[in-house]
Amino acid sequence: QPDHFIVANGQYHDWSVQLTSYHKDFYELRLTPGDPEPHYVDEMRGIEIKHQHEVNKDLSTLLSLSSVYKSMGRHSSETAWLSLTQMDWNAEAGLTYTGIKGHVLQTGIQLIYEDNMEAIFQAEGSPIKQTFYDKDTSGVGFYIDDQYTVNDQLELVAGLRFDYNTLVNDQVYPSGRAAVIYKATDHWTSKIMLNKSTRMPSPLAALNEIWGLGAPSPPVWAGSSPTADKAEELVTLEWGNIVYFDKTRMAINLYYQQLDNFITWGSPHSNVGNYDGWGVELSLNQELTQNISLWGNLSYVDSTFETSDSFDLAANNVDAHQAIDDSDRLIGAPQLTINAGIDTRISDDILFSTQLRY
Repeated sequence: QPDHFIVANGQYHDWSVQLTSYHKDFYELRLTPGDPEPHYVDEMRGIEIKHQHEVNKDLSTLLSLSSVYKSMGRHSSETAWLSLTQMDWNAEAGLTYTGIKGHVLQTGIQLIYEDNMEAIFQAEGSPIKQTFYDKDTSGVGFYIDDQYTVNDQLELVAGLRFDYNTLVNDQVYPSGRAAVIYKATDHWTSKIMLNKSTRMPSPLAALNEIWGLGAPSPPVWAGSSPTADKAEELVTLEWGNIVYFDKTRMAINLYYQQLDNFITWGSPHSNVGNYDGWGVELSLNQELTQNISLWGNLSYVDSTFETSDSFDLAANNVDAHQAIDDSDRLIGAPQLTINAGIDTRISDDILFSTQLRY
């Protein structure tokens, strides 16, 4: 079938509907000849119905209902030996209130039910199909936040969120955000932002019954490390500045981030440790003439990864997925990145661009 990605929207008064359809079929990259050649098939079809109503000049409501069918398969020319199919049902109810001078208050609740319809695995060359998991999951999230405009120069933002999902242990995960946005002059805006977010593991990572430590008969490459039993939690502190002077735009960001309970991207997907580090990003755009501009950006990251005390990467055979060097830095994560270039507008239809990357 041809690949496609289609989105259709419609609106009538306070009601809106969105239909989505996605299909992609692609072969796996093979560095050595193999027969048959596996290929992946990704499919998604969804509908969202939303009702946004202005009760009065200060209060508005939101009601959203959606359903999404998702399917991912890894096929050979003979059998589908990896197939994951899921139907998600989502609902959200929220309120926005602007009756307090300078404030925009928002609160709401989100519900999700995941109908895990099929999750099967068939090893290449084996006639036996195994079930990864046969359990549906559900979750609930509650949020509240406030955006307060103190004056023309100062804006404050604060919010809290709480999430619970049966994918992981019986635990509520708090998240939140806070920001101070200060417009010092017409040419300089400064922001300080603190964010904490939570990412739940996938059903394949958390519910797997045939891969992972303790499974009855896992494959050799997926049997010596445990499945994920915690959500990833990311905390980021950032100070950003944007400055304009004459025909120059400059932006600089300083940040610190900490990621706890990191989940490997290699099977069987385990919580292997914590990552933390700081970085700086600098970007510059200079208009030399009406048709010629110079741009550049630089990024430097100093980060380390610490394996959990209860998890030994080498002993659990996941060092190939989560490699670190002698300084506990992630291998493959650039420490220094530099880009620069000149853009030349030759005509309304032609832009000539040169780029230098390190």
